[in-house]
This record gives sequence, structure tokens and C-alpha cells, in this order.
Amino acid sequence: MKVKEVIRTVALLLNREDVIEYLDSGVAQEGSDTVKTVNVLVELLNLVVSELSSTYIPAVKSERVSLYNGKVNYSGLSERVLKILHVIDDNGKEIDFTQYNEFFTFGCPSATVEYEYLPKVVGIDDELCYSESKIEKRVLSYGTLAEYAITEGEFDEAVMWHKRYVDGVEAICLPQNKKVKRRRWA
Repeated sequence: MKVKEVIRTVALLLNREDVIEYLDSGVAQEGSDTVKTVNVLVELLNLVVSELSSTYIPAVKSERVSLYNGKVNYSGLSERVLKILHVIDDNGKEIDFTQYNEFFTFGCPSATVEYEYLPKVVGIDDELCYSESKIEKRVLSYGTLAEYAITEGEFDEAVMWHKRYVDGVEAICLPQNKKVKRRRWA
């Protein structure tokens, strides 16, 4: 999912036609605050994604690695590692690994590592670390709107958007089975 798609949804919910036109054409009306608003919304979206990935819905990546001097440095991976989840050998079997402050090791020359990471700061034309199947653009829009409302001093609106955001995140994170086994009291 692209940053621009989320910002477009935010602009639609804010009823900001100027922002939508700017996203479509790349041209803002002279003397307007459109570009400033778009830049603020992108920064706030980055804030929401960073919080979301480190608390509720982790950004996960798999990467092929090889040992160098018996270890793999975290800095050698393409993303900033928060947590190593699995190391899988060439046969598809999960293997043990040992983590240290700046590197990790495992018992074969190369493997695939699956890890949670902190997403990079993205710009208006970049891809987010989440796909639409992981979290809906609508939910990210609600989180961005809540943060934007706070920056604008609209605290009642911030509460409303934050509630929608939290409800959307809970729908993803909480178990979907709400059926309780019948109990029999003797």
C-alpha cells in the first residue's frame, strides 16, 4: 500500500479537496497551505506506522543470510531489527540461534532469518511496510486523523478518530472466535 493512498483517504475524510488535487496533479495553489498539510500528514502517518509496528502489528521480513566470521551483524540486514523470530536452514527446518547485542549466530553456513523490524521513514511516493491484507488503509487513515486533530487542537475530533483507529486495530489483533463453550452446573 502506498503512502499517497492513505493520505488521499485522510484528505477525503477531512474534506480537503486541495490536498486531493495536489496528490493527483502535483501542483498546489499558490499561497495555500496544501503542501505543508501533506508533509504534516506524511510525518504523522510515519508516527502511526512506527507505533503500530512496535506494539500491535509487527512488520515482519524474511531474508537470506550467510555467516561471516561465524556471525550475522544486525547492521547487515536490510531493516532495523526489533526481534529475531525464526532461523530456517536450507531444508526448511527451524534451527536454534543465539542473539547478542550487535549480532546473532546459528549452526550452519547460511539460512533464512525471519524478523520483526522498525519501518523506515517513508515519503509520499513510497510503499508502506504493510499490505492492505495486513491492515486496512482506512485504519491507518483513522490513526493519522487522530494525530492530525491533536496537532490542530481539535481534541473532541481526536478522541473520535482515535476510537475508530483503536477499534480497527482491535479487530485485527483480537481473536475472532467469540463462542464460549457451554457449561453444565451439577
